[in-house]
Amino acid sequence: MTSFPRTLPPTRPEVSGSTDGESNPRWIEIAKSADHKVISLVLISAAFGSLFLAALELLLLRIQLSVPENVFLNAVTFDRLLSIYGVTAIFLFALPLCIGLFYYVVPLQVGSRTTSLPRVGQTGLWLFILGAGVLYAALLFTPPETGINPLPPFSELAFAPNNGVDVWITSTGMVTLGLLMIAIDLVGHGGSEAPRDAGHYGAHGQVAAVRGGVQSGIARDLVGPRAERGDCGAAVEIRMLGELRRVGRERPGRALALRVRRELGRVELALALDERAVDLDEAGRRVRDRRLAIVLGTEGAGLSPRVLEAADLLVTIPMAGGVDSLNVAAASAVACYALGR
Repeated sequence: MTSFPRTLPPTRPEVSGSTDGESNPRWIEIAKSADHKVISLVLISAAFGSLFLAALELLLLRIQLSVPENVFLNAVTFDRLLSIYGVTAIFLFALPLCIGLFYYVVPLQVGSRTTSLPRVGQTGLWLFILGAGVLYAALLFTPPETGINPLPPFSELAFAPNNGVDVWITSTGMVTLGLLMIAIDLVGHGGSEAPRDAGHYGAHGQVAAVRGGVQSGIARDLVGPRAERGDCGAAVEIRMLGELRRVGRERPGRALALRVRRELGRVELALALDERAVDLDEAGRRVRDRRLAIVLGTEGAGLSPRVLEAADLLVTIPMAGGVDSLNVAAASAVACYALGR
């Protein structure tokens, strides 16, 4: 074990992830955003807009069928409205409404800032919007005329001599692919796993400054987007020096741990189930009145051996007989409370 630092370094300026420049218009921010909440709200809004269109189309169809020999709509217009209504009701309303609700709620339920593949979800949203645009833009040219499901033989040239079937296939395919990509991002989120070492040092809130005062800041992108995706259960975020960003990308793990201790002047405590570890009360007596940095591992894998060797002191949380383990959020809260008293 390395010795505790006896003196504190002089105060250094800290950097924040926020910017003071002019922000883009709201619609540009929405268009560029890969945030699951923004994508979900766009999907849900589009679904309710499609509900209005589907209801209007259905109303026109029912008016035509309300009395025999009605001439409110001619045969071609009726077929076109029926074809577009089927895609609108199912692919533009029902599916995006369900997927949008799940896409909004699930990451929040597991405590994550974002999903595993946010750009996949963003691409899926734009495919969905583009497919819907292609469908309704066809009203200016040649919309589909083969009914809700353009199945053979009605989709063959003998019954549909124009390219309306191609429009239906293209638009429905793009919408379906977009929703599938969003669903893949949602399902893949359950398998995301935080990195073993680099992500333990501030990238997703697993460094907690206790004696120095907990600071609320932005430490995202310290070691890249994969560390950010593993932020489930993160409890605190602290502001990190700009130098740590470079070190985190070039030499993760032990090098970053040593730099955290040297630059921030804190005693590094690693929470681990290790026979060399002392309990929280003993650790509190040993590091009394010192500035601390608490390092926690991922749930299940824990900290790697080289990180344990780099730590100043190994600490464990005493467990009652019926308790097997704590998640990262609970462990960090207990450790911060016990060591900060």
